[in-house]
Amino acid sequence: MLFNLLIEAKLIESKLHWISLEECNLFFVGTRNVLDHIDKGFELLDMSYKIPMIVKPKDYVQKTETNSEVLGGYLLNDEEFINPLIIKNPELKVQSQISDINIIYDTINRLSSVPFKINQQVLDFIMNRGLEFNLIKDFDLLHSCQVKFNLGIKLNVLEKRELESHISTIQLEKNILGLALTFKDLNEFYIPVRMDNRGRIYCIVDYLNYQSIELAKSLLQFSNSDLV
Repeated sequence: MLFNLLIEAKLIESKLHWISLEECNLFFVGTRNVLDHIDKGFELLDMSYKIPMIVKPKDYVQKTETNSEVLGGYLLNDEEFINPLIIKNPELKVQSQISDINIIYDTINRLSSVPFKINQQVLDFIMNRGLEFNLIKDFDLLHSCQVKFNLGIKLNVLEKRELESHISTIQLEKNILGLALTFKDLNEFYIPVRMDNRGRIYCIVDYLNYQSIELAKSLLQFSNSDLV
């Protein structure tokens, strides 16, 4: 029913991909209007569910009596999906464990509860004069390798890598600016974190976080500097 509704609304369309003369697969893809809209604007973004939280993240808690972990971070963690505090390493036979006397939980919960906000002056400057000062790429300007590809000219290995890197950077900058525009009027939001087996801390949030590229870092500021 959902697919039929999306087709009637002209958001998706079905296409057949023939594998052989006797076998084919049915795919659902975005319509041309939707794809053009994604390509030219910030309204529809290729973003994951891992975006900043508008409420304080849940705490990770270790229940010593049962030696079990209450999962924190996103509100649905431990409800609809499972993301333990330590990011598992599939190459390890024995995963890292947190001891009873460790302060890891307090550290993770403390970092996750630091509120941020968008630096609106920086955002306005980037949106108005970012191209002038080479702070962001021109989303409407085709890369020279893309022009060659569109003309049917075969790209060499280096040109393919250059074009892939350019497209990746464009998409990353679009997502960062799209999130910044979405969250710019909030007084505070939160960036939950997790830890790997080596003790390194990583932001769960994609794109707009303080471990991302300089564009993302420049757009973040502490909402309450007294807590830092």
